[in-house]
Amino acid sequence: MNCAECRERMVAYIEGLLNGAERGAFDAHLESCDACRAEVAETTRLCERLRTNGGRFGTTGLTASVMDTISKRPKRKMRRFEMIWRYKGRFGIAAAAAAILVTAAVMVIIERTSSPAYAIEQTVEANKAVRYVHGSTFTVGAEILGDRWNVHKEFWVEFGEDGKAIRVRLDFPLTEDGHKVVTWEKDKAQVWFKDKGGSMGKGALVVTVSQDMASALEGFNDPKAMIDDLYQAQSAGEVRIETQEPLQGSYLPVELTVTRVGSPSERKVYLVDSRTKLLKQIDAYKVEDGTDCKLVSSLVIMDYDKPSDPRLFRPDFPADIVKIDQTTQVIGLAKGDMSDNEIATKVTRGFFEALIAKDYAMAGQLLSGLPADRMEKMFKGKQFIRIVSVGEPYVQPMPGVGGVVVPCEVEVEGVGKKGVQEFKVAVRAVYGAKPERWTIHGGI
Repeated sequence: MNCAECRERMVAYIEGLLNGAERGAFDAHLESCDACRAEVAETTRLCERLRTNGGRFGTTGLTASVMDTISKRPKRKMRRFEMIWRYKGRFGIAAAAAAILVTAAVMVIIERTSSPAYAIEQTVEANKAVRYVHGSTFTVGAEILGDRWNVHKEFWVEFGEDGKAIRVRLDFPLTEDGHKVVTWEKDKAQVWFKDKGGSMGKGALVVTVSQDMASALEGFNDPKAMIDDLYQAQSAGEVRIETQEPLQGSYLPVELTVTRVGSPSERKVYLVDSRTKLLKQIDAYKVEDGTDCKLVSSLVIMDYDKPSDPRLFRPDFPADIVKIDQTTQVIGLAKGDMSDNEIATKVTRGFFEALIAKDYAMAGQLLSGLPADRMEKMFKGKQFIRIVSVGEPYVQPMPGVGGVVVPCEVEVEGVGKKGVQEFKVAVRAVYGAKPERWTIHGGI
């Protein structure tokens, strides 16, 4: 059990609602985690105060006081009770309702015994000293939608004295190309396809560069930039922020519920460490029917200022890896005034014409810049005879990939067998190429 799972089950643990196995896992985690142990102790004390000092809620009674607080803070109700409602199916509605009541009452205690003191400026100031950040993101349902690139990614960022990112590593365990690792430094990005097969070859390394990419990565999952953006949006009146603080001295985070003006269906919850004032987590929600909040994505900061191994940003690549340097090679064909479909068709035709002529240097140029010797090895024993047909290109259906797909048929002879083979050639723009160039990146 990790810290997130521990926090999710904390109320059920305190109220004795976990089964034996879950309680055992919870206890095991507490033995090794000081922060969660302190959080459980704090929450337990609050619950005990609730039980023994019920009169503090006034003559209207506990239920009325709790419900009055809930009615005044509908946004927070959705955030806090979403976690507790998960227990309904496991423990029954009565137990879930009891857990909800305890949590709401704790909320009342927190509100009535602490005075708002947190301001976003505190996090902006705390961020100035940050030099290293390590975190991860998760997008709910991305894999179901076919967007495997954005299911989960882990990131590391190193900042310079001026606060700008100087090194970045992005780790994508699941993408359309398998496991990808992207490292960036000094305007150069290296994309390592750790287990890609097919046209690029297993473990192919693609190197590219552009100022546009550098600018994009400077703010990518950068908690400092996110807080700066939030602060500016608040100053401009573009967002409404509801702040909830824990008791003084508590390990519980400050909770910021952010709703953008004019977009009530989108909501984000920022969790800020109440002691360091640094961002810990961002949860993005989609609000449906005005009341139902569904989690869309989460960003979790795992470490601050934990110096990384230099090899993290400069990996030791396998000796037999295929290297493609798009910073020194001519890749694909210039688009010029052609449309996307026109350039994609031209690249596809040019590729197969090069294979027919056994011009492996040109074929490699059109296939992401693969070396000529690699191309010759890939198609050894095959003779491309003629292009039978080239169909109408269509937009790449896989989310996040970009470009178009060109269907075509080519007559091929190999190992004593001759026939027409179908291809769905994936073509897109070479990243960062100026002027714009297009190349084949898959489907061969």
